[in-house]
Amino acid sequence: RRARTMLGEGVMIFVGSMFAVIYLKIDQVMLRAMQGPETVGIYSIASLLSEALYFIPAAIVGTAFPKLVQINAGDPAAFAERLQDLFDILATSALILLVGLFALGPLTINLAMGPSYSPAVPIFLVHVLSLPFIFLRQGFSRWVIIKNMAKFSMMTQGAGALLNVGLNLVLIPPLGGIGAAVATLFSYAAASYFALLLSSDTQPIFRMMTRSLFQPWRGIRKLMILYRKFRNG
Repeated sequence: RRARTMLGEGVMIFVGSMFAVIYLKIDQVMLRAMQGPETVGIYSIASLLSEALYFIPAAIVGTAFPKLVQINAGDPAAFAERLQDLFDILATSALILLVGLFALGPLTINLAMGPSYSPAVPIFLVHVLSLPFIFLRQGFSRWVIIKNMAKFSMMTQGAGALLNVGLNLVLIPPLGGIGAAVATLFSYAAASYFALLLSSDTQPIFRMMTRSLFQPWRGIRKLMILYRKFRNG
């Protein structure tokens, strides 16, 4: 019985992951069909540079996940507190990255790729605005596993994929690569943040994420504590 339950959860997580891949990559397929290979080449540079940062939240959450599972089994109140800490760190890390990317990203692209790729700069700057939602989604995905909410996760990922396709159809013809980046931003925000308002089970997580996004000093304080612990061994 336990094996069947775990298999069912695993299938839903797998399907949700496939939906996530769709709205991560479908923009390039649609850009090629609607704008041609040159636009795809410019867009792919911007998206690859943005996606290269996705390992950061995965590393943070991977480190915290075993402790979250352990705490959840014995102390739900402490689990909620530690989950809030995780969201604070994820959101603040994403916001710090955004500041650095807006300051240095355009210069880096122009120096590394040359002036022919300068049209990738505005696409990159729009694309990286998705980082806070992507970072927070990594934390939410672990909460989904702990709380056996894989069905909800699959549904939100599927809705994000559909929204991304619809927005690409509307925005790519007039805006090209920037339209695809805007579609990615809105689909991530909808699937990873605003969709949490739809269920009473996930509304507390929405409030946690909102605190983390709009009170970045919480995460700064916790990052400084982690830094002092690391420095002191």
